[in-house]
Amino acid sequence: VRDMAIPPVEHKIALSSIKAPKLARRADEKEEPFAWEAREFLRSRLIGRKVTVGIDYIRPLPNANPGQDTERVCGSVLEGQNNVAVALVANGLATVMKHRAEDQDRSLYYDDLIQAEAAAARDKKGVHGETAPPRRHINDVSQSSALAQAKQMFSFVQRAGRLQGIVQHVVNGARFKVLVPKESCIISLAIAGVRCPATARKEGDAGEPYGDEALQFSREKCLQHDVEVEVLAQDKIGTMIGRIYVHKRDIGVALLAEGLARLTGRDATPEMEEAQSTAQMKRLRTWEKWDAEQEAVRAAESALELVDIGGGGGEASEVTVTEMVDPVTFQVHSAGAEQQLKYIGDRLAAAGLPAAPSAPAAD
Repeated sequence: VRDMAIPPVEHKIALSSIKAPKLARRADEKEEPFAWEAREFLRSRLIGRKVTVGIDYIRPLPNANPGQDTERVCGSVLEGQNNVAVALVANGLATVMKHRAEDQDRSLYYDDLIQAEAAAARDKKGVHGETAPPRRHINDVSQSSALAQAKQMFSFVQRAGRLQGIVQHVVNGARFKVLVPKESCIISLAIAGVRCPATARKEGDAGEPYGDEALQFSREKCLQHDVEVEVLAQDKIGTMIGRIYVHKRDIGVALLAEGLARLTGRDATPEMEEAQSTAQMKRLRTWEKWDAEQEAVRAAESALELVDIGGGGGEASEVTVTEMVDPVTFQVHSAGAEQQLKYIGDRLAAAGLPAAPSAPAAD
């Protein structure tokens, strides 16, 4: 859970006095029956919602490895007036721990939990029933070792158009691991057309400015949320390239609007271009040092072509020399450069900025 402090702080909370089936964390682990159903029951009801948390007790974890939690904080979580632990038990997706009479480390709602478990057992719900759910098989093609499978999966997810998914992990501001239930697979997906600042790859390294902020933004908006994904392409290491929508909003556009990403020049939509332009004008985050006039000069210079004069018999063309870079290298305007500069000048004039320099007259 994340508290309401400024800045907000995340806390790990275990539900008091209940035990749920265990999910498989690795490929060699066996998942217990109803583990997935229990997880989805809570995720679909709690992610992104405001809840009330009451701490019931804290237990030490004496066998914790270095870097792991040394204690477990156990509490009760209420969504409105509903206790989510009681709801989980009532649906047969968790069982109640048996406490000794003198044990005061228990849920404040322990009696409610006992009654809910008795009703679930009577009705043979979930773990109390005689039939286990179908075994789940998920093909994780997000791993580097699954390149061949990822390439095979690409054609299926691309043809499918928009697919429902669940974000399992946020790698950085613009890269995600997404579970696609319809295809029973986990894919690695990068947002098309944008690049976020890089985070530190290992402890002690310095990431790029605003890399951590971009990561946190995407975590808050996407992690464990229901999303829609649209796959457009695939890179050489198997990562899908596409778009992610949360509540119908393109996360790439949201990152650009916050100044936490920049367009790469590929796959940009008009909405993305408008979001970046707004962030530039407001000088948000990665654009805090943005200078419109310097950007105009760079745009004008991009219209110039650098010509290398060699001894080969290439095709000759008439050009105008504009700058000597060094004794053997110079910049020129090629035929048609005036039209490019006129286009740039028109754009600058529309933005209320000084016009780009014109091409000098040839002697």
